[in-house]
Amino acid sequence: MVGHRHTDTRQRIDVVTDNAMHTIEKENRRLKDNSTKFDIVPTFYINMQCIFCHKDASTSTSVERIVPESLGNKHIYLPKGYVCDACNHYFAIKTEKELLNQPYFISLRSRNEILSKKNKLVKQDMIFPGAQKKAGVSFQTQEDSLLLHIDDKDVINSIIEGKSHRMIAEYLPEPEYPNPLMSRFLAKCAYDFFIQHGERKIRSMR
Repeated sequence: MVGHRHTDTRQRIDVVTDNAMHTIEKENRRLKDNSTKFDIVPTFYINMQCIFCHKDASTSTSVERIVPESLGNKHIYLPKGYVCDACNHYFAIKTEKELLNQPYFISLRSRNEILSKKNKLVKQDMIFPGAQKKAGVSFQTQEDSLLLHIDDKDVINSIIEGKSHRMIAEYLPEPEYPNPLMSRFLAKCAYDFFIQHGERKIRSMR
């Protein structure tokens, strides 16, 4: 069964990549020769085909957020029927989760107080020299103060006892370039936006 899942994953990567690139190239060639954008509606708009694998997406239950909800996007998305549930889950796990769980992006989300999908503050590991350990900390800005939420009882006790007076954030450099995972993430966001632009055109034609 493990080998079967591995084969399915590799096939999905190939299919998604090939179909996405074919669609983009086809639209680019058409738009280059056509002064009016999206006069010809791509077939997957009408037939409820997944924009990635081109399989039936008419029964999909999830929307496709152009920018992940984990980066604060609540309102910009493609409606149900544009991406099948299998592809939506695949990209959520294999691209978005892998990228956003990297320390740099965890810190970015924490510092900007971007809530998770479960509407919780994101914790960043901080060093507490007085307690001689690390602990997850989330930040919440108030009108005239900054609240810290610490999830370690030992660290909390060391602060109460006056042993911890400082916390130190690790230096987390930006991801190195070139970065294949970042490139896949940005390409997917761009492709989703490309499709959304067409969806808006379709609504204006109805």
